[in-house]
Amino acid sequence: MGSRKRQIATEIAALCPRPFERAVLTASLGDGFSRVTLTCVDGSGLESAVAVPTLAASTIDDALVDLQKNWPTQPAFSTCTVTLSGDGTFKFDVGYAD
Repeated sequence: MGSRKRQIATEIAALCPRPFERAVLTASLGDGFSRVTLTCVDGSGLESAVAVPTLAASTIDDALVDLQKNWPTQPAFSTCTVTLSGDGTFKFDVGYAD
């Protein structure tokens, strides 16, 4: 699972303008679909939405679906937030549908 999380973090880093302080990717997953949004924050605190190109969205979706299928608890998560710091460290938080 760690390699899939790192893959997502790598995709996020490639999409954000450099240098960035923090990036936040939010995702909702359903049967056969996912929805992702990405926000990057620069060193001055300016927050901007970043478009996620189709290829990057597909790569992120594949990684998320794989993580979801292999999640240690079932039912698996339905939402997640990945927070990536400019130094490359990241946090992966999940949520569950009611």
